[in-house]
Amino acid sequence: MKYVAGRPGVSLAVIAMAAMAILSYFFTPLTGIGGEAGICAPSPNLWNIAPAASWIIDNVLILAIAVAAVFANKKLVFIPGSDYVMPTLFLVMAAANPWLTATLNSSTIICAANLGALYLLMNAYGHRNVTQEMFVIGTLAGLGGMVQYAFLLFVPVHLIGAATLQLVRPKAICAYLLGLIAPYWTLIGLGVITPQDFALPQLASLFSVQIGGLDLFFVLLQIGIAVGGTLLSVTHNSLTLYNTSVRLMLFNRVICIIGFGAAILACIDFLNYMAYIETTMLVAAIQIANTFQANRNRYSSWILLGLCLVYVILFILILTA
Repeated sequence: MKYVAGRPGVSLAVIAMAAMAILSYFFTPLTGIGGEAGICAPSPNLWNIAPAASWIIDNVLILAIAVAAVFANKKLVFIPGSDYVMPTLFLVMAAANPWLTATLNSSTIICAANLGALYLLMNAYGHRNVTQEMFVIGTLAGLGGMVQYAFLLFVPVHLIGAATLQLVRPKAICAYLLGLIAPYWTLIGLGVITPQDFALPQLASLFSVQIGGLDLFFVLLQIGIAVGGTLLSVTHNSLTLYNTSVRLMLFNRVICIIGFGAAILACIDFLNYMAYIETTMLVAAIQIANTFQANRNRYSSWILLGLCLVYVILFILILTA
């Protein structure tokens, strides 16, 4: 069982993801991917891409996120040691939601962008001049907002994360805001879009929407497990692992800000909650992986396997609901 938390575990996760992604492609109604809307352009689920190509692009991107997170950790070390729990958990958790692997969607793109933003923020830690990094992060949010307004809702989350790493300075804020408006300014100037093309999102919170359907219940259960696992892991890690390094503590604090920010935004913007799920799952995988690193024992692999099986079971329940 010890191999579950190692390279063989990642291989098994890839196989499980492939199996769930194939089932999702054939059995998931694409009408379930709702609420996605761009500020001035069609959202990813409305792009004119062949279904098979959209499915391939989406799943390759999910795999790329897992690989990129591993390489980011090798450089920045937000999970101490050589760890395979994070990609194992993330791949299973993401694939367990059929709508995340059935077709290219906003959730996967936002997750990739948030991972990029996290990398830039953490890599800039301790630097005196961070205007380039903040400009790029702002540009990512601005470009993404064109096809999914959820990108723009992450603006305060990014700034809070930057403030946590003491990167918020007048020049940095200006650079971020310039990056945010630059894509719109450029396209309006070129005549590609006009002010009339812009549409404001209509937000509806979790408490103002009537929840119905077993499939939605099981999806919310997946999110609840991810958020609950993150909370428990952060509490444990704060008392043990993060006390060993200020840098490690700050990096994981920023990661948690992005994750909890995504969960809060999902509650505020519940009609578009799918857009935030994958980011929440990536952060959960990182924090749970840190807990496994701090507490390696004979039960660790069993717990990891059990958690993965719970998500696989929920996947089956969603498909059959």
